[in-house]
Amino acid sequence: MKRFIVTAMLAAILAAQPVFCSMADEYGFMAEKGEIISYVGTDEYILVPAESDGQKITAIGEKAFAEQKAYDIQIESGIKSIKKDAFRGAEMSTLTLSDTIESVADGAFAECKNLSNVTLVNYETRFEKGALAKTGNIVFWVNCEISWAEEQRLLDNLVEAKGDENLQIEKLHDYDIDPNGTYICTVCGHKYDPVTDVLREGGALDDGREPGEIDMPMDGGGPDASEWGTGDGKWGEPTFSDVTADAWYFDYVETAVEQGILNGKGDGLFAPDDNITVAEVIKIAACAHANLTGATIADGGENWYDKYVDYAKTSGIIENGVDFNYTDPATRAEIAYLFARADVDKQFINPDVPLTDIPDVDESTPYYNEILSMYRLGAAVGSDEMLTFHPYDNVKRSEAAAMVVRIMNPEYRVGLAKG
Repeated sequence: MKRFIVTAMLAAILAAQPVFCSMADEYGFMAEKGEIISYVGTDEYILVPAESDGQKITAIGEKAFAEQKAYDIQIESGIKSIKKDAFRGAEMSTLTLSDTIESVADGAFAECKNLSNVTLVNYETRFEKGALAKTGNIVFWVNCEISWAEEQRLLDNLVEAKGDENLQIEKLHDYDIDPNGTYICTVCGHKYDPVTDVLREGGALDDGREPGEIDMPMDGGGPDASEWGTGDGKWGEPTFSDVTADAWYFDYVETAVEQGILNGKGDGLFAPDDNITVAEVIKIAACAHANLTGATIADGGENWYDKYVDYAKTSGIIENGVDFNYTDPATRAEIAYLFARADVDKQFINPDVPLTDIPDVDESTPYYNEILSMYRLGAAVGSDEMLTFHPYDNVKRSEAAAMVVRIMNPEYRVGLAKG
């Protein structure tokens, strides 16, 4: 990494200052009491050191790099904290935060409008609210071994730090190439085939079906699913490598992600066949309700999902006395309860559906009123021609995407035949 040496003129000026002023080291860093307080170099690439003139550095001080012109900044291992407004308005586009950084203060990277890639070696780094305020879309690169729960906590923290959801979390892999030309991560075993995993440039895959012929997966089919690519204009350009343009849920997933209601699971994957947890469903329902009503979900709570549970209870999505095991896989009855109550308009397109039309649901079934409401809304259509609901089965992420998109977007709802 290159570093600029302070020019003779600048060195002379600094030498002429009173003795109590800090002196820049040979690379342009000025430090006091273990803290970088300023940088007077002009390098396009800056490696912020953990030592300057024999002094151990553990912090980056307030406004130390404010409005810096460098476009690549790396922070060396050993630095633990980045203080208020340290890089405010800096022009860098790439940033690497070391494994030792524990905290990033309010405004530390605010107004860094060119910042687009951040390598976050320590994903437990705590970003204060506003630390990334007024920045654009940023991709945060993290170690591929991060767990789903850790990723969710990090995502919530970063959204709070940015004040918006213009961000993605992607995983860094250490790939090696096997004899077949497949890239295999030496850390987690993830495989990547550069031939089959590239984004298609357009068109649907031929699955052998005749025009208009559809399947009926669990609440995934329906008349509107036979014309793929009609949702958000991303036809032929899937966001996720495991959600292809010929999948019945393609439009639903793309639309849910575009509207900020659902996220991928990192590494370019959506995991459409994974079960969704109750906590995830509550988050989706809360975000959908807030989106429809223009409300704000306040921060708070020990668990990543606490703020969504609090919002759901305050807004009436979850009634008093109704409890859930938040970390359990959600049942179809539970998702019906939460999604039906997240809807604010109740535009029934199947208003005449009676409870007796659903063969495996009656008044003894948990949340039967909300299940019936989902049918009347056209947000659920069952799994077969008999409209069977399977209230006690778990819910796939793809199925959840379909149902919440129908709640959010009435044009996606499924009309049922009269009688």
